[in-house]
Amino acid sequence: MRTITSIFVSVAVLAASAAGALAQGNPAVGLWSTTLYSAPGQAYASLLMQLSPNGRFDEQMGVAVGGVANYEGTWQFDPRQMTFTYTIYNYSPPTIPPIAPVGVPVTNRVEFANGGATMLLDQPGTVPLVWTRQ
Repeated sequence: MRTITSIFVSVAVLAASAAGALAQGNPAVGLWSTTLYSAPGQAYASLLMQLSPNGRFDEQMGVAVGGVANYEGTWQFDPRQMTFTYTIYNYSPPTIPPIAPVGVPVTNRVEFANGGATMLLDQPGTVPLVWTRQ
């Protein structure tokens, strides 16, 4: 019985270590925030996004006029291509539409700066979206 318990504890420790190693090896994992502007100095939304090591994301967007929206989905970072792909699977409330089509993968070029404290996410046709690690 003691051997079985030791094996389960060892497996649990290895699994926790593997998750920690994955998070450390992936610069995108973590809590990020950004602000969207309609014009210089005129913020219209702020976003807080949690990128989990298991490939899930949870995002909350506070809109100056309209309230708060929540998005859930999956994400993936490809270090060879330097791309970030996300897919929204769920959002609420229904009165605030999602930032991308539900169920459709969106891929953007990504760059990390300031020792990994900043993530620059390309937005086609405009300047990169600057995310700050929290």
